[in-house]
Amino acid sequence: MTQGTFQGVRVIELGHFLLVPAATAILADWGADVIKIESPKGGDPLRHPVPSPDLTRLPTDFSIWFEQCNRNKSSVALDVTKERGREVLHKLVKKADVFVTNVEPSLRRENKG
Repeated sequence: MTQGTFQGVRVIELGHFLLVPAATAILADWGADVIKIESPKGGDPLRHPVPSPDLTRLPTDFSIWFEQCNRNKSSVALDVTKERGREVLHKLVKKADVFVTNVEPSLRRENKG
């Protein structure tokens, strides 16, 4: 873990693609302990590289965008659409200093039905 301004700060990230992961990567660079929550059904979509538009390069299992936006983080797969996954997420958030998400509010609500 890097020493820095946010040493000792725990961040829980429930984010995908670029904005939230990029922001929390900076917090991790500055010493925060960032735990990324990903779906067990493939993780952050940014994990999956796509071929170049001109098809001069073949796709690989390496996604530079994912690596750049998720450096210095830990990650855990949780199915937050299920009650048990939400319970674990709530326990993590209770022990955290910061919770960051870009998941739409209607998708974060507990399923009451």
